[in-house]
Amino acid sequence: MRPRNRSALLADCWVLGLSVALLWPQRLPGYGLGHDMVFTPRQPLTEQSFGLGSVAPRAVPLDAVVALASRLVDGAVLGRLALLAPLLMAGWGCARLSRVSSLPGLLTVAGFAVWNPFVIERLALGQWALLWAYGALPWVVLAASRFSAEPSAPGGSPSPRKGWAATERGSGWLQPTSTLVCWLAVCAITPTGALIGAGVAVVVAGSRQVKRLAPVLAVAVLVQLPWLAPALTSAAGATSDPRGVAAFAARSERPGGAWASLLGLGGIWSSEATPASRAGLLGHLSTVAVLAALLFGLPALRAAVGQRLWRRLALLGLAGLALAVAGTLPGLAAALRWAVRELPGAGLLRDGQKWLMPFVLLAVLSAGAAVQRLTDRLAGRAPGWPLVLAALALPLVLLPDAMATLKAPLTPVRYPQRWQQVADQVRGSSSAVLVLPFGSYRSFGWAPGRTVLDPAPRWLPAETVVDDRLVVSGEVLGGEDPAARRLAGLLESGPTAAALASGLAGQGIGWVVREADTPGPPVPDLSRLQPMLTGDAVELYRVPGQVRAAPDQSARRRLVLWLDLVCAAVLAVAISVKSGFAGRRLLHSSVTSSSEDS
Repeated sequence: MRPRNRSALLADCWVLGLSVALLWPQRLPGYGLGHDMVFTPRQPLTEQSFGLGSVAPRAVPLDAVVALASRLVDGAVLGRLALLAPLLMAGWGCARLSRVSSLPGLLTVAGFAVWNPFVIERLALGQWALLWAYGALPWVVLAASRFSAEPSAPGGSPSPRKGWAATERGSGWLQPTSTLVCWLAVCAITPTGALIGAGVAVVVAGSRQVKRLAPVLAVAVLVQLPWLAPALTSAAGATSDPRGVAAFAARSERPGGAWASLLGLGGIWSSEATPASRAGLLGHLSTVAVLAALLFGLPALRAAVGQRLWRRLALLGLAGLALAVAGTLPGLAAALRWAVRELPGAGLLRDGQKWLMPFVLLAVLSAGAAVQRLTDRLAGRAPGWPLVLAALALPLVLLPDAMATLKAPLTPVRYPQRWQQVADQVRGSSSAVLVLPFGSYRSFGWAPGRTVLDPAPRWLPAETVVDDRLVVSGEVLGGEDPAARRLAGLLESGPTAAALASGLAGQGIGWVVREADTPGPPVPDLSRLQPMLTGDAVELYRVPGQVRAAPDQSARRRLVLWLDLVCAAVLAVAISVKSGFAGRRLLHSSVTSSSEDS
């Protein structure tokens, strides 16, 4: 809809090229399965997808979104789109938000937005859904900044915020609000993304005038409802194991402490997801590069985006950095442990590095502004092509093993055919499914080089119970699912075959799935269960006798689904409004006018 000059188009192409390079393993046939990333041919839409099971709703509404989308396209295609989209959104959004005009500056923003340690480590950990919030963040800033009344930026360049009344003549609050709804909905496919997106939107749009801030606050609350409603009404433990604060705290990738790794945009808790280059000289150079970008780029960024937005972006970046490092500092770590142990939902704070997201955005924008500043100083005194080459090369030089780090977790797999047979057998059953060995992560021979989240809940069209306890560095962290806790007690008691069968039936388990080709805790004697499908990678058993019916939760179901429908309806209206304004701009665009003149 809006014209892009040649430099901007080249930067957009650079974003696409880097994204394709990072996702190069996805060219192979199969489905995405790597650590927390699980894609299946057609993920079932169950009550668990909406957070109505006994487990804490950490993947809500993500599971429902994926399940609905997989009815339109196969999971193999969906997985590739899900990985590509956030990288494109991040690169293209940062380029627009930065207000950079030179080709070296645009290439710098585009390159660092896609090719940085935060993105690589989260992709290696399989947390593609969190990257959707990262990709949407610059667009949330652009949308929320339109609720302010700040004048044009210094130097005569138009500010990205045109004020409340001037956002769209004749549209009032409707057009900016619909835009914000769409981008916050993209953030909110995970609870963490919903919180980060809402926080950024409220801070950026903050105003003393209620009529400007009220729509932002309303949207910020609305996008929390899909996960907050099932969380508040769930039987799962509302608090978490406080030992998780230390287990998931930001990690020092090299000498210098976790803060240095975080300043270099890394520091994820998992050593498996960390590029090897982060442990040496290049890791130190990354930290130096970020500090240099902030030192030389922040003044230029203020001139580009305006004083008000600059202050708020800096505030958000510092707040994100503080939250990320909190788990590594003795006093703040103790406060986090107390919060996780005592406050419902505070378990989201355990993974410290994910809160670094606003700081990553600030660092990327500052890098582009710093190069823009250098380009302006050298204009007319030196050729521009060395800066262009430097802008292209710098992200790749600082993180040369990004593609190697992602090769194993992003290489697609082919599921054994037995998975589909088990899913067909279970379909239509009202009884729950227990998955053995009783552990949350797997290591399959047909998915080499990686540990993966148990794919059973994304395969089986029934409530599926897996162990939600996590093992980090040899330490077992307590889970939150009461059903899993009861079953763990039964399995660890060493029951006889008869006691196991009666115990499972008494806890509402009608099926047992045994994954035969993965290590895990010992599997109890299943001889009293009825074998349905055996002798392959996945085995299915039926629990005999009368299986206890699931407890009635019709009131909770009505509340959660009603709120989900309200959120979906608001999103549909927002998309319709946004499409209408886009169509109107197209009708009055230079392209349309030129066509009519010809």
